[in-house]
Amino acid sequence: SYIHYLSYHIYTGWLFVRSDAPNITTLGVIFASLNASVAPIITMGPALSFPQILATVPSQILWSWSNLFLFALHNQRYSAPEDALNKPWRPLASGRLTSQDATWIMYSMYPVVIIVALKYGGLAPCLLEMFITIWYNEYGGHKNTILKDLLNGFGFPCFLAGPLEIATGRSIFSGQGKAAKWISIIAGAVATSGLIQDFRDIEGDRAVGRKTIPLVIGNTNARLLATLYVVIFTCLSC
Repeated sequence: SYIHYLSYHIYTGWLFVRSDAPNITTLGVIFASLNASVAPIITMGPALSFPQILATVPSQILWSWSNLFLFALHNQRYSAPEDALNKPWRPLASGRLTSQDATWIMYSMYPVVIIVALKYGGLAPCLLEMFITIWYNEYGGHKNTILKDLLNGFGFPCFLAGPLEIATGRSIFSGQGKAAKWISIIAGAVATSGLIQDFRDIEGDRAVGRKTIPLVIGNTNARLLATLYVVIFTCLSC
């Protein structure tokens, strides 16, 4: 039936972003809402009331989901063998879609993502995230340990900057650019402590020959290094 067909594909779309959507979307909304409420401090216009911020939450979620979905389509086209070990429920690994299907949907999403950003805001973070997505997935950014962490470091803050620009209606570079500086500190923290997410994918990374930091310097040393990075950037953010 049509309802079954529709629900099947909606669920397939959810499986693409299942690992990251709850965390990334929730963090983006919380970050945007808290900072929009004190917007003058970060030179992004007047402070907004709770109803004003709440009214922008649906568009924040739509922005986050569309950009994350585009990244997932790029990423999972190539990771089916690895996902069969780490995340066998993903659409390509489980056989719900073919790589050709994912590629067609991926190209179709580009105008959707840009239209969402043009209508609601967050165009600059959207374009930067697109650039990082292509570099990371299509041009080998994920294969170099250092470059992988740097791209993740700049990519994740896009999911903070986009919702914040939507909530405030202003660029993070507006005023004295304090919001941009604050997000840059977060980018540095993510880039240097991003190796934490590699711990959960050790078996898959080893199977495909990816040289992540835990595999290069050992699990214990990598955990100590991650702890050091967290301490350093905690001090910088205070």
